[in-house]
Amino acid sequence: DGTMLGQKVTPMDRVGIYVPGGKASYPSSVLMNALPAKVAGVGEIIMVVPTPGGELNELVLAAAALAGV
Repeated sequence: DGTMLGQKVTPMDRVGIYVPGGKASYPSSVLMNALPAKVAGVGEIIMVVPTPGGELNELVLAAAALAGV
């Protein structure tokens, strides 16, 4: 009857990712969240991370820069 079935995958324009901070601060969390979004074609990735005592984890920031966040 000419019926065609399929799937259309459309990436979101932007997504937000949460990366743990403080004692459990892992740069790998940035990569595990950001890279699949990049591969899927998401245009903009926004990251939030807690900063206990106002201190930023430099490795988390470096991972974000490498991943294009």
